[in-house]
Amino acid sequence: PIIAGAFAAIDVAVVGGGNAAVESACMLAHENYGNKVTLLVRSRGLDRCSADNQKRLQKLQLKNRINVWFEANVE
Repeated sequence: PIIAGAFAAIDVAVVGGGNAAVESACMLAHENYGNKVTLLVRSRGLDRCSADNQKRLQKLQLKNRINVWFEANVE
């Protein structure tokens, strides 16, 4: 598990497109932490992510709490 408070007020990147990555990104994007969160997804979509998590992610994107980059490469 991630201790989100340990990452407060910084830019954070989360890599992945499944439920674990999306849930971590959403937790880190909570307004109490003041983080700027970027979710890096290797594929073109969130095929391995549940519909509920996709909705949570979309809500946070609309609030500019999370940016999502698709077809991302991390080295």
